[in-house]
Amino acid sequence: MKNFTSIKLSTRILGLGLLLAATSFANDGVKPLANAKTKMHEWLMNNTVYPVSAANNKEEGTVYISFTVSETGQVQNVELAKGVSTSLNNEALSVVEQMPVDQLISGSENYGGYYIVPIKFVIK
Repeated sequence: MKNFTSIKLSTRILGLGLLLAATSFANDGVKPLANAKTKMHEWLMNNTVYPVSAANNKEEGTVYISFTVSETGQVQNVELAKGVSTSLNNEALSVVEQMPVDQLISGSENYGGYYIVPIKFVIK
């Protein structure tokens, strides 16, 4: 069994892969943010860390995080919609809470709305 001590993921490190299915957002009537989805996906890929304990325990799965975006572009009301394990859930919650939506959505797109983002953790 491999033990992992420090894992920062982009797409694959030490045989571990993190796939983020952040391209399928659910919302409450706000038009899909096509440009923002790509930027959010890239941001999540670059800022999500596969928890060491989850890697050692071979925990995998998709964590669904719901959140709202304020009219000023701030992430608010971040909640676990569907979880996998404590460590994966906490990482997904943390990374979404830190997401700078106002920087990822261009000025031509509307802020505001309710979203659900799936973050898929996969060990390869």
